[in-house]
Amino acid sequence: MPNLFNKYFLVLISLTLFLTTPNISARGFGKIGEPIRLVVGYQPYYTESWSGVVNNGKQLWKKYLPAGSTVKFQVALQGSVIVKTMA
Repeated sequence: MPNLFNKYFLVLISLTLFLTTPNISARGFGKIGEPIRLVVGYQPYYTESWSGVVNNGKQLWKKYLPAGSTVKFQVALQGSVIVKTMA
């Protein structure tokens, strides 16, 4: 019986995701290829987050974003500062 329940549960979840995906993609995120404005919050004070420093310095993001896009890198001393600006 538990195995049957798991199958129905997976089917229900899959169906829900399938039906809601078009609504999520139609929320006004723009069209493919349009320039975007992106703000990256990072903490450059320890080794694991140096990727933000490298991306900012070498502007590696230009290779992956549409032409005309802008990226602003904001240094934050605490994670709460980054979370606060996400709203």
